[in-house]
Amino acid sequence: MDSPRLSIIMPAFNEGSKIYDNLLETISCLETLDVSFEIILVDDGSSDNTMAEAQRAAEKDSRIIVTANYHNLGKGWALKTGFKRLKGEVVAFLDADLDIHPSQMGVLLEKLDSGQCDVVIGSKFHPDSRLEYPLGRRFFSLCYLLFIKSLFGGMGG
Repeated sequence: MDSPRLSIIMPAFNEGSKIYDNLLETISCLETLDVSFEIILVDDGSSDNTMAEAQRAAEKDSRIIVTANYHNLGKGWALKTGFKRLKGEVVAFLDADLDIHPSQMGVLLEKLDSGQCDVVIGSKFHPDSRLEYPLGRRFFSLCYLLFIKSLFGGMGG
């Protein structure tokens, strides 16, 4: 495969029950963008069948590259592992549980391609974000955000 334009690094830890479907859903969303891509799934030392399910998805689509940290080292190390394997010009991160849905990638690429910025960051707190989370989860997310702001001061918009 020629170098893709977009490389998605997807760290995963104990996502075995969902990772196969989530990888295929990500592929389906990315195919609508008319951009070449690859997905680098990094199994971060899972103790379940995450690796086997990710490899099963990779057998179905060669744009999925599966690699692993054999011990759980955390999301930062998983991203670092993914960076070592990527070939794309543009790099994005997606959580394996699709907490932020891959359908958002088109909007992020449009912003990047506008030439007005070099980096684009998706945020659940952006006014255009549409969240469908249980009330309890939204409450704890807001509390966490306020806690971080109180520790480190206001965050730029």
